[in-house]
Amino acid sequence: MAAPEDVVAGIVFTVTGLAIPSAVAAHHFFAIDVMAFADLGISRYVFGWSFAVMAFAVTALNVYLSVIAPWLYERETGSVQGYRGMSGLPAIGGFFVLFAGALIPASPVVGAGLLLVYFADTGGLPWFFVSTVLLSADD
Repeated sequence: MAAPEDVVAGIVFTVTGLAIPSAVAAHHFFAIDVMAFADLGISRYVFGWSFAVMAFAVTALNVYLSVIAPWLYERETGSVQGYRGMSGLPAIGGFFVLFAGALIPASPVVGAGLLLVYFADTGGLPWFFVSTVLLSADD
């Protein structure tokens, strides 16, 4: 049986972890424009694509720090013993995806790309949920 705090953490991170991809999917696949009330003009596109680039950069950094850097260290030294892991940027990429998804005009291709970036971000909410709740249940 899971501890009560694990259950609460699972519920919180499931809700928050699903809110971002749900908002992106609603806008890009179902044409629900959550920013229709704001008349931002051309700045909407500039800010939207800026957030998309920042989300991709954060995801790339987190993937490098959590997957590629340890692999390179093991390849150079023959062992991961002595490797000092570095923390990436937790949860920031997800919020950049949310902002980009709300500001960029609806497009299924852009929506799929943003969702891919969101789920690939190893410092994001889905991976935090996996590492704290699902993997700790195996212990």
